[in-house]
Amino acid sequence: MASDEEIREKVRLGYEFHKHVAQLLLKRGFLEGQVSMRPPTPDDYRHKERLEELGKSHYSSPDIMVINSWMDGPKLQWKFGLLCSYRSRLWFDNGSSYVHVPEYQAKDYANIQQEKGTVLYWAVGLGESPVTCEIRFIEVTAKWELFTVNGFRKAGFDWSQAMTTKDFIVHRLMKGDIELKHSVMA
Repeated sequence: MASDEEIREKVRLGYEFHKHVAQLLLKRGFLEGQVSMRPPTPDDYRHKERLEELGKSHYSSPDIMVINSWMDGPKLQWKFGLLCSYRSRLWFDNGSSYVHVPEYQAKDYANIQQEKGTVLYWAVGLGESPVTCEIRFIEVTAKWELFTVNGFRKAGFDWSQAMTTKDFIVHRLMKGDIELKHSVMA
């Protein structure tokens, strides 16, 4: 089991990746008011105890939400959500490479997307640093696959099927995110 210090470091790296993804969205064309990101978790926050108080075993919500097209009135339009996951490695099985995602997360996010009607994507960073890593995007509804590593069954998404940043921008343009138009023309 991981020590408190190891957990804090993992959370810190994850938050650095969240910030990196949010900044990428801003650089690509979204306005600062459109990109909403959760705050960093304080060092003294007791996640497990808080879950127990709420009678929950885990908590799942998007790390970043992108809201509002150019529109009249105060109504919010939720464009899409990103679930940010920083990884230092992939898992390999039978010539394919996979991003491991716990089964409960894959199911929770698919349910959130269906129940709330909000499109969700995994933003996965792969590399030695959360701010210089390769980023790919995977739709939450993508095929979730089982694979074997050292005799253990795991589940996740095929890395080769994930969208590059450029492909994701084109994909979102096709969904109507006109703010991104300049980023594919440059």
